[in-house]
Amino acid sequence: MGLIIASRSIERFQIFHNTDGIGLVLIKEKSYPPMLETGAPGSKPLKDFTVVAPDPGTLKLFSEQIVRHYPDYLYPADFSFPGKLVDMVASGEFGAAAAVSKEGLTGGGVVWFRSSDKMVEIFGPYLFNQPDPSSMAERLISTVIEGLAKTDILFLIIMYATPQLPAGYFEPLGTIDVFKADSAPMGITVYCRQLKEDPGSAVWAHPELEEFLKKEYRRLYFARHIRPTVNAGETRPEHSVFAARFLKTRSTAILNAVWDGIDIPDNLDRHIRTLKDEGMLNIFFELDLAHAWQSGLTPVLLQKGFIPKIILPYAGDGDIVLFQHSEDR
Repeated sequence: MGLIIASRSIERFQIFHNTDGIGLVLIKEKSYPPMLETGAPGSKPLKDFTVVAPDPGTLKLFSEQIVRHYPDYLYPADFSFPGKLVDMVASGEFGAAAAVSKEGLTGGGVVWFRSSDKMVEIFGPYLFNQPDPSSMAERLISTVIEGLAKTDILFLIIMYATPQLPAGYFEPLGTIDVFKADSAPMGITVYCRQLKEDPGSAVWAHPELEEFLKKEYRRLYFARHIRPTVNAGETRPEHSVFAARFLKTRSTAILNAVWDGIDIPDNLDRHIRTLKDEGMLNIFFELDLAHAWQSGLTPVLLQKGFIPKIILPYAGDGDIVLFQHSEDR
């Protein structure tokens, strides 16, 4: 009961499983004041600009401009708290670049985050009152690519691309559907760019997922050795464990498996019902192909209405298949 009460009073509650065992993480985040209108002048088209690492003052104005110019599903909720964005970049976990004029006006920017050992997620590019087309978006994306090309990062991912994403810099991984209570569903394309040669890897695949994987790996030119996994009557634990991440501004919940168990079908049913009761319109499941037992969950996911949509290269311990729950199944 204490853990349940604690989970309701904190921002992040996570259960994880690794070689050291099962762990529990409770995170109470620092409180930040809400965004206030600063009265700063709005952006205007910039003929000349320089792409720089923004200082805290510029980052706070950048945060205000993002909220002013873009719908909330195109940026993380954290970006709407200027002080929090400053701390996120100062921590080193996030990077940022801004296009500024000699007069100090900010015309746009981009933010990125290292989400795994070999993958970085990009947010943006965000442009404010710039002409279309504009070289600013290309300059911002090129800055990110050039900076990360010197690291061990293999792939860049953009889950929620803005309309200003320059053509030719990224390849489409696939599409997901985004449902909102007050509008029709939207199809969102997820993009990827490979920074350097991928040495390839081995993945586990249940027979019911193998055809999807072969088709997608062939289309994306990812070098993968697919190893089959099936249940051979081995003993399994009685109870399973799932973890969930919530993106409330997008009415989205992302499930992943922490511990295998015989009760997975019933447990998954309970999670789906609970998430729907919590108002989650978009329910996803991340399946890590580095683990044979996780790939073995494929038949249950398909039976419960989850559809494989996208392969995210090296997004977990290995490639992750992103499933989306559909009411039509």
